[in-house]
Amino acid sequence: MAVSQARLEQVVAMHGGSNKAVKIKKATILSPVDNTETGTGIVIPSNGLVDDVWVKVLTADATETLDVGVSGGYVDDADGYLVGVSLAAEASSALRLGSLASGAVTLGALLFETGASSALRIPDRMNGGGEVTYTTSSGVDTAQFEIFVKYIEL
Repeated sequence: MAVSQARLEQVVAMHGGSNKAVKIKKATILSPVDNTETGTGIVIPSNGLVDDVWVKVLTADATETLDVGVSGGYVDDADGYLVGVSLAAEASSALRLGSLASGAVTLGALLFETGASSALRIPDRMNGGGEVTYTTSSGVDTAQFEIFVKYIEL
């Protein structure tokens, strides 16, 4: 069995068995809207629990940042998943993960850790049916990035 398949089965088992599906959706943003909450096209299913959100910077914009949130779910929160992700450096192989422990990139109020480890992260169970959004800081003119959303569909 491939390692990725074994890991997927482990994650599915941790979340209640094979009747649930773990999914990861990606939105590629090549021309971000400046300083305005904008939809990504990723809609969380009504029976979905958002487990994690992360960003990969494709083209840097030296002084700019990015928030990732949700609109149209139970709670509208423009920075509910990630707050102040730096777009200053390209991440050719690294993903920008939200964390309260690191202090470098923070998780928003909808995803949070119960301790110093991302293994203790609590999923967002409130925003099924909402669309994942992003908001850049003012002056974004060269940034390009991908937003990944991992959710469990019950």
